[in-house]
Amino acid sequence: MAKRVKPRFYFEPWTAKKDPFLGPHPFPDGMPTNYPEGVAESIVDSWQRLDQGADWVIWGSRMADEPLVIKRCRNGETRVWTDQRIITINRALGLPEGSPNQEQISKRIVDCVNALAGVADPVAFMESVRSLLMGYARGEFDDPREDSKVFLLLGQCIPPAELEKLKDGNSNELQD
Repeated sequence: MAKRVKPRFYFEPWTAKKDPFLGPHPFPDGMPTNYPEGVAESIVDSWQRLDQGADWVIWGSRMADEPLVIKRCRNGETRVWTDQRIITINRALGLPEGSPNQEQISKRIVDCVNALAGVADPVAFMESVRSLLMGYARGEFDDPREDSKVFLLLGQCIPPAELEKLKDGNSNELQD
């Protein structure tokens, strides 16, 4: 008997965040007074430099099929790891002025993934959209409401719940 393959779900919200490894600000309640003069300021300056140069990571959801129970390396704490995983983007040092930085690259990747939610093959989808739009620009099609290509592309990029609203005739709800 063949193993049944679970269909891939492509509505996965991804996020880009600064690496949390550094932790919170060292003095969240203000500067302590019990340190020798200049030490607290030096700690804050060092923390801020590290925070500015911290790596950005992409948290991709639906990267794993099932949550896991893990033991953290730093403190041995047991936690439940969700379906999210980290996708790393290495910081490229020595690039010319004005080059995209790690934060900009990470956020662009996340924006692209989230914008194409539900699309299994983004490259083929965009090629189809461009081809369809070029056909309309050339006057090859008259009414998009009667063009099967439009419905095929809509079926690839509209979440299932919104498609159900269309089927039920609640198209006014989609305009919100």
